[in-house]
Amino acid sequence: MVIRPVDSNEIELGDIIAYERNDKLIVHRVVVIDEDYDGSLIFTTRGDSNLEIDRSVHSNQIVGRLYLYVPIVGHPFVFLSSPLGLTLFLLVVGLILVLVYKRTRQSRS
Repeated sequence: MVIRPVDSNEIELGDIIAYERNDKLIVHRVVVIDEDYDGSLIFTTRGDSNLEIDRSVHSNQIVGRLYLYVPIVGHPFVFLSSPLGLTLFLLVVGLILVLVYKRTRQSRS
């Protein structure tokens, strides 16, 4: 996923934006654009997999707009961050280290 900085005035309905909330980066689609009392833009977003809309996003929270997305690339990282994925990864690495160690001991004999 590639996010590029964008001026909030350039954001349109349907754009996918990245914004910060509680020190987390959130990437959701813009479903409503409103103006605040001072004339600044307020965006309402919703994740494509979510049924409910999010709280309002103010212009100063916006990090950028989605520029490029390559599906499936992040799936291995999501799996590795799960307990099962991490356990399997560590088992495979451990097995490889044991096999390499055995081969080096056999070749020295």
